[in-house]
Amino acid sequence: MTDPTVDARFLAALLDGRLSQDDRDEVLRRVAASPESFEALVEAVAIVRDVEGYTPRTSPVTPATTSPRRRWRSKSAVRWLSVAGAVAAAAVLLLIVQRSRRPSEGSAQRLAALLVSQGAVAPAGFDATPWAARRGSGGTLSTRARAVRLGARAVDLELAVHAQSTTAASIASAMAHELDAVPAASPVTTLYRNITRLAASDARATRVQLTSAEGSTARLVGTDAFEFGGWLQSARIAAAGRDRNFFASDVSGDAIRGARDRQLIDSTTHAALTQLRASAAVGDGADWGALAARLTDILRALAGG
Repeated sequence: MTDPTVDARFLAALLDGRLSQDDRDEVLRRVAASPESFEALVEAVAIVRDVEGYTPRTSPVTPATTSPRRRWRSKSAVRWLSVAGAVAAAAVLLLIVQRSRRPSEGSAQRLAALLVSQGAVAPAGFDATPWAARRGSGGTLSTRARAVRLGARAVDLELAVHAQSTTAASIASAMAHELDAVPAASPVTTLYRNITRLAASDARATRVQLTSAEGSTARLVGTDAFEFGGWLQSARIAAAGRDRNFFASDVSGDAIRGARDRQLIDSTTHAALTQLRASAAVGDGADWGALAARLTDILRALAGG
């Protein structure tokens, strides 16, 4: 199988000890190859430990009169283990579904939705890629710079898909090309190339591919830089549209503080962004041109050109 993600039922069976040695080895191999499955397994183990650590008040088995082996095999213990397995299965399934369907607050999907809700669109002549063009394979670009670029382009792609713009295909193609230099990125580049093919004809399939592609890209290149690149691009579009609500939102405050805390920006840049955000959030008297220019400078610097 090309998809290493493990079905929730197999993870629950692993926790219950119901797998054969061969099946156990295969599941563990696939868990190791899938960050989502690994995280789900770790969290499910914690949940099951909490469940198994609870002692019913009316247990028919008393520790003083029953050996550990006998107690493990008692009907009460077997029933309790089944409950733990059911909880594990439900927990794993819920975690996997939530990860696949619920984008984070700073995701390109959420940022684009915030812009769309205010009617913000990139103005005519908007330079979506203000960083310097590169020649060749671009393998010397830093991981952070690539993540910032891809995050910015992810917002552009979300907006293009929402607007059913013909530019969606070219943006997806450019993102696939950007990922060509990233090791083990082939499955993700395939998603973007699928979007290039589907964008003009199948909106539903495009959305499915896009949601998966964004999450996979963020994990591959670094979520923090990817999401901050997305915020910077969104903020540039919001500034061009004089959208004070975007800057007043918690999403913007969290993005600026998070970039400082994760050392994506220095204290001077953080102070400048905080002041510019406050001015934009108020709206009256805001220098939107200066804000847009400052955001572009920061994006250009972080994106490596």
